[in-house]
Amino acid sequence: MLELIKKWMAYLYLHYELATCIYMFEPWERKLINGAVIVILALVTFSSFVYLPKYTETLLHFLTPVPPVGTGDIHIQHGSEKIVSIS
Repeated sequence: MLELIKKWMAYLYLHYELATCIYMFEPWERKLINGAVIVILALVTFSSFVYLPKYTETLLHFLTPVPPVGTGDIHIQHGSEKIVSIS
């Protein structure tokens, strides 16, 4: 099982090398390019986990305003101004 995983990872890395054409670079250049790719992927992953949920929540709140729970009042707000208030 471990040998199969090892072969699969080697196949994926070879496919990555062929798709990006980094197989023709020297080893130190490959390490530099792979390091930059890893840093970029890490930054994209980090920012997706940190910022995307808040942006999604803000977008959903803007598109579908929900009244406060337990108050019975319906308030539709835009920014800090109250547009409609029904009691």
